[in-house]
Amino acid sequence: MKLHILVVLLAFSTLALAADPTADLSADKAAILKLHAMDREGHLKGDAELIAAQLAPKLDEVVGGHIKTMTRDEAKQEFGQHLNTVKFTQWEDAEPPIIKISPDGQIAWMIVEIKAEVAPVDHPENKQDFLASSIQTFEKGADGWHMTAIAATAGK
Repeated sequence: MKLHILVVLLAFSTLALAADPTADLSADKAAILKLHAMDREGHLKGDAELIAAQLAPKLDEVVGGHIKTMTRDEAKQEFGQHLNTVKFTQWEDAEPPIIKISPDGQIAWMIVEIKAEVAPVDHPENKQDFLASSIQTFEKGADGWHMTAIAATAGK
């Protein structure tokens, strides 16, 4: 009898652990939206450090038909070079981001569409507005969520 009770308790505890380990996905979604807000703030402030802070140690990028893998530091350097030549005057969500999180709560992806306005630093009167969309993937580590990949397009 004691063995049966032990087996039943073990079975229920295993089911409880296997149930949904990410019962509060809203906290994970909020954390990913915070990274999105940091990205926006980094673009508007021209702060490459802020943009790169959300990246994983290695990032895969798909843009313009090309695939590129770079380190966080390489990405920060590229953002810095770009932000030295342009100033973002607008960076807003055109649509609310779509976020999906894996059942185990360790991987997520987000679809983003933004409307932005940018001007060359040396000719701020030459503003251009555009729409950009991307799919971004994230992994959750001991220190939170980090972007691991991005596939992006830009258009008018």
